[in-house]
Parts: sequence; C-alpha cells; structure tokens
Amino acid sequence: MPFVLSEEALTDWLNSLMVLDDYAGSVKKMYSLIETLNKTQIPVQQRIIFLEKICTCIKQIVNRVDKEQDDMAFPLPEEESRELEMIAWSYLGLARSLCFVAKTIDDKGVKAYSWYQALFSLAQAYLKMTAVYRLPSKGFWLLCYQIYFVAEKEAVLDASLVRFGVQDETIATIFKQIIVFSLSNPNQFRARDMKVVFNFLGKYVAQVNISSESDNVVFDLDKDCEPRPVARLNNYQLNAATRSIETVSMAKHIYQSLKQGESGLGLIEGLNKALLVRVIKSLGGTQARKFTRIDETGVSTGIAGFDYLSSYLRAKDGEVKVEVKPEKVQDWALLSKGYEHMHQKQSELKDDIKKNEQIKNIFQLSSGFSADMDVWDSTHSDRNSLIENVETSDVTLINSSIKGYALCWADKANRVKLGDVLGLVLNDSERLEITIIRRLEQLQSAAVRLGVEVIGFESDSVYTYRPNDKEHGRWGVLLPRIEGLKEVDSLVYKTGDYELGEFIFIKQKKLIRRCRLTKLINSTQAISHAELFFIEESNSM
Repeated sequence: MPFVLSEEALTDWLNSLMVLDDYAGSVKKMYSLIETLNKTQIPVQQRIIFLEKICTCIKQIVNRVDKEQDDMAFPLPEEESRELEMIAWSYLGLARSLCFVAKTIDDKGVKAYSWYQALFSLAQAYLKMTAVYRLPSKGFWLLCYQIYFVAEKEAVLDASLVRFGVQDETIATIFKQIIVFSLSNPNQFRARDMKVVFNFLGKYVAQVNISSESDNVVFDLDKDCEPRPVARLNNYQLNAATRSIETVSMAKHIYQSLKQGESGLGLIEGLNKALLVRVIKSLGGTQARKFTRIDETGVSTGIAGFDYLSSYLRAKDGEVKVEVKPEKVQDWALLSKGYEHMHQKQSELKDDIKKNEQIKNIFQLSSGFSADMDVWDSTHSDRNSLIENVETSDVTLINSSIKGYALCWADKANRVKLGDVLGLVLNDSERLEITIIRRLEQLQSAAVRLGVEVIGFESDSVYTYRPNDKEHGRWGVLLPRIEGLKEVDSLVYKTGDYELGEFIFIKQKKLIRRCRLTKLINSTQAISHAELFFIEESNSM
C-alpha cells in the first residue's frame, strides 16, 4: 500500500498522480492500488469511498486522453495503445471491487447500486476497447453475465437507484445497453461516434426484453462469449444459463421515430441520419453482405488520404496547369462532430430529372448563381498544391467481393482513419480503385484489418470550380459511369468544398463540362461523394 489507509492520505496520493503527464503510468498505479485493496481487509464503507475517489480520478484522466485522441489514426502508436489498455484494465478492476462490495454488504439497496456501478465501469472499459477497434479483454463478458445473474437472483434487476442519485436507470437498463451496443456493430463507427451511439441506445433499451426462450440473439451466462445471432450458431442447444434478446422491435421503433422526425433524435450532439440508419440495419439484422467474399493472398499498393490520391492522379495523368490563387480556408481539424450531416440532410433531386426539360431549363438559368463561401477567418493556405512525393503503403489482401475488400494495413508511418478515402493500385493493372474505409479492427499484431467499400473502379483527376470563380477552384476525383455496373458519373471532393445542388464546372484534361451536384452518395468527415448531372455537352479548351 503506497500510503496510510485513510481518506486524506488517498486524496493526497491521487492528487500527486494527477499532475503527472504520464497518463498510462498514473492509471497503472491506480490499477495496482485497486488490486491491492481487493486483497486488503478494510471496512465496507471505507472501501466504497476509496473506490469512488479512484473512479473520479480515472474519469478525469479519461477526459484528458479523449481530448488528445479524439480523432485517432491507426495503427496506434505504442504509447497511446498502452494508455487505453491501462484505462480499460482499471475500469475492469473497479468492476471487480464493486462486486466484492456487493458480496460483503447486507443492505439490498447498496448491493443493487454496487452492481449497477460495476456494470457502468464495465461499459466504460468496453467503450475504451471498441474505440481502438479491439475485442474486450478476457473475462469481460463473463463478469457482465455474472452480475446480471446475481442481480436477477436477488430480484434487483429493476430496483430503483434514486436514493443514490441515479435517475431512470437500473441494473437491467445498463446491462441491456451494453448488449445492444455490441450488436450495433461498433467497428463501423468512428471512435467519437461510439459514445453518441451508446448513449442514444440507452434511451431505447426499454423496447428490449431478455428472456430464457430462444430468440434472434442469445448469450450464455456461464460462458465468456459475446451475444451472437442464433442464425450464426450451429445446432445451438438451450440450457438453464441461456438468455436471449430480441432487437428487431427496437430497430423498428428507432426507424419509426426517424421517419416521423421525432425531435428527441437530434438532442444528442453529432447524431445524424446516416449513423442512425447503420444502427437500425445492424439491430434489425438487415446489414448482411450483398456479395460473396473470395479469399485473397496478394499484396497491393495503398494510397491513403484525399490529397495523396489527388496528387497521384494528377502526376499520373499529366497535370493540367491551372493558375490557382491561395484563399482563406477553414481548419478542417476543427470540424464539428457530425458535420457531414449537413450534406446528408439536403434534398435529393428526383430520378427522372434528366428527362424533365422544364427543370433542366431552370437549372441552366440558375447556374450562374452560387453561395458566397468566403466566410472563413483562419490562415491562408494553398490546398491545391501538388504533393510530389506521394506516400504509398503495401497492403495485404485478405478477401474480396465485387464491391469491397478486407485488407491488412501494417504501415505505422502512414496511418488511417475510419471514413478515410483509400486508393488501391492492383498489381495486375495500373487502375486506381477508389474505396472508403468502412470498418476497422485492431489485430493482435500492430496491424489493423480494414473493411473497404469500392466506390469507383476507374478514376481521373479533375479541376472543379464555381461559375465565374475559376481562380479559387478545387481538385477533385472523377469516377466515370460504368453502365454495366449501373454506376453513374460522380465526383469525390473534400467535405465542405461544395454544397449539394451547386452548379460547378469540371475541367478534365482539355474538356470543360458544366454540371450540378445532385445526389449525395457518400459523406464522411473527410470526403463527400456526389452524383453528377451534366447540363451540357463537353467543350474543348
């Protein structure tokens, strides 16, 4: 024990850790203290006070770490990885200590509160591990199930915790929240979105019931395994420890709320329609693979990031020289969380617009008008400069389908993020396929597994600009139509460069075409991908 067993001594010791910059070292010492307390005989009330103080300090460190690692790229540096692992282990240690409190106290209310706090700590540990796209540590699920089982046995699953300052939450609600979050397929979300999704699901867990009868998802209270759909289990046999949970009703309820435009959906910062749709599909069991996957063993070249992709294509195609003036631009690192929902909520034009001559004429008349976007006050920067040394990485193919790949990315120098655009140069051709990173999974090694969706099989560098503003244009990536695959002409550009519905000119080598951004196909924090409606035929320079 690093101090005399007293509340004052613990406070002084914790304060000495809080001033250190070594977050991982501080949390490691707290974890060691928790383990020591678990082996030390002290009064229950004193143990509770000690654990509350330690938990408060861990939360403060987590807040600091979250600010520094709000938009992490992968593979993670060793130091950041160690910090997050220690935080997760500390929360696990807190959960075990709180279970020990519940076991040694007679007050049924305190028992229920201790189990609730234990599950809350486990939820924080789970969020930390999913934020770095890792599986929870060994014993995580079994401890969750054991808490649920003893609370069920003591008939306190739905016991009120108001006397402890907990409103509208019970052991049952926090347990179901953890289960449902795991079923939402969190590897498809950015780390900053995971807490948003977790908190949002907590508002709908009342729609979920746990029973001992077989349903669409089952888990075993005696096994350290995550909840799994029955359809994925071979000859699964029910037993006394089996519990099942049905999430389809919850997905339908969220969908109806979304369809009706329920105001409560927008109360959580960063929540947007696209994110909700992914949640609904996961919980409703409709997010299945559309295409068969084929195992692969090859190695390809990967180019991560829009700027590198654009520069690669410009150099490859022979860049068209355009005089570009630097202008004020926003600091993209300061984009609001969920910023891309502004694009996703804009109206989409009807499918038959190209056949409607009247609307087409209106578009032509209004094409000279565009919004004044010069409202940024940050420093000047030339975003159109050509990157001469494009950084590439070797990526190992794991499997492939018509519309995507599973890849192993091990390059620590060039790290990637969920939602990044990734170009793949296949070894058997010089084609640059354009993909978006949809899923991340940290492997046991330093590498990460990427699930990418192909959005373009062919690509070309183009210069884009608003009417009467050629000097302040932007470089983009044109994805030409492929009629056999029902792919339309589309443009990939940096999120925020243009608004949906704008008229722009596209300069492709010596051809200039006028078009309108009509339908948003994809939007992430990094890039937007919009369908193009060409107003007139190509013109030569």
